[in-house]
Amino acid sequence: MVICIECNSSIASLYTWYSPANIKLTVCTKCNKFADKYIEHGNVVIFIDLLLLKPQVFRHLVFNLLAPIKVPKIRQQPDNEINNDKKNIRLLTPNPVDVLHPRVCRLSILITLFDVYLTWARVEKSFPHTQYAQHILSLPVIIQYIFFLFLCISETLIGHVAIRLMSARLRGYNKNNITGNTISTALFISSATKLFPILMVIWSYDIPLAAMVVGWVVNLNVIVTLCIILNCGYVKAIFITSITAILQILIWRNFIVWLILRNTSIDYFTVGLGSWRGILVGIWHSVSLLY
Repeated sequence: MVICIECNSSIASLYTWYSPANIKLTVCTKCNKFADKYIEHGNVVIFIDLLLLKPQVFRHLVFNLLAPIKVPKIRQQPDNEINNDKKNIRLLTPNPVDVLHPRVCRLSILITLFDVYLTWARVEKSFPHTQYAQHILSLPVIIQYIFFLFLCISETLIGHVAIRLMSARLRGYNKNNITGNTISTALFISSATKLFPILMVIWSYDIPLAAMVVGWVVNLNVIVTLCIILNCGYVKAIFITSITAILQILIWRNFIVWLILRNTSIDYFTVGLGSWRGILVGIWHSVSLLY
């Protein structure tokens, strides 16, 4: 179901099609404005408005253009319900499930690959190297890449699961026709800022500083996106993002690092991540990025 990007109300259609070069935008009956003006706008305008954090462009992308796709659920019919000569019959259930839009899936892969590059480069360029960093960088290149890929994927999964669960608990988004994949779509769009370091291919930047700036911008985008999609205040959005950052610190930077170092001669508690002081410093660092 598409929505009006101005008043957030559901509508039947966004436009009326007469010919390939002639369409008429639908006017919302509640706010008397065009339901989705971005249908006639180019990608450059959409990109600029996305940088300006305009609510209308987020609603256009999340609910109208890149909304999750409804796919019929296929199940195998039990043997006691069919004849012996028709045991391979599959049935479509009346309640379809929604999946991420293919373009969102491609965007998520691209964001993850750039996140791997940033994380890997930040560890290499940060001096002096800790025992943890020295151990990781001493491994073969392919093992290093697999490690950082696993690290970034696990961080993304932790963030999406935490935000989806807390959003459902605090806002009850299922009542507003918003599914978990809608939240994930909004999070991937707000995380597209991680693609900006592609400029490093052209110009040389301070990678640790660039990674920190990208982290600030991504957290800000996530807060604004949650406010727009969930129609909630900044206090709840900051609370959700803060708890997610804390979980990522506790699980991603502690449990996974312990899992990597547990069979080595490195004392995990001397790395600075395993001690309670290291945990508290990591939590403070992540929460401070939100303000």
